[in-house]
Amino acid sequence: MVNAWILLFIGVGLEVVATTCLKLSQSFTKLWPSIGFIIFFASAFYLFSLCMKHIEMGIAYAVWAGLGIGLIAIMGVIFFSEEISFLKFLAIGMIIAGAVILNLTSTG
Repeated sequence: MVNAWILLFIGVGLEVVATTCLKLSQSFTKLWPSIGFIIFFASAFYLFSLCMKHIEMGIAYAVWAGLGIGLIAIMGVIFFSEEISFLKFLAIGMIIAGAVILNLTSTG
């Protein structure tokens, strides 16, 4: 079996791609990004369900959410010219740090 952590990280990557497709779909008015959103999101959640067989649900979700938020923010800045202030950067960093700390203190 593939390592559950690898599945989780691939799932996060697919979720980031899906969310990017959602932005590109322009409220589901563009066909291919809309189809991409459905395929990538379904694949992401499938991998997420597999990883939770071996990783505690709370830990898996914290890592999923923390990394997802950070990567989506980066995608927004790089590809969609979204602004990021120091305060937003700090808040995202705190979310990711929280996910890391949860993982490090996990007994499972």
